[in-house]
Amino acid sequence: EEKVAAFATSKTPKKREDYVRELNKYVALMAEVTDKIPFYIRLNLAVIDCVAVKKKLIGICRALIDRLLKAIWAFINERNAAISKDIESLRESISGHGSEIAEKLVELKRN
Repeated sequence: EEKVAAFATSKTPKKREDYVRELNKYVALMAEVTDKIPFYIRLNLAVIDCVAVKKKLIGICRALIDRLLKAIWAFINERNAAISKDIESLRESISGHGSEIAEKLVELKRN
């Protein structure tokens, strides 16, 4: 959990591939827990119930995956905000020059 928290909250720049790699690691771990841990282990004199352990491990994996998905959501929102800001700044710069361009076109048409 500490590794996922550190990954999710670190301020180092990450790419989409970093998030995908980290997410796939925990999805694979959850699949491995599901496939390889049996519900019961039968011994000569006893049967060991592993259902609670399996549920706990799957729950931990799901919580880690949810945390990563929230980090991905925050990453996407930050990127979208930056892109929107850039687009708005481009619109403002174009609109400022738009009237100049229109005036030049009118002037050229008159000549």
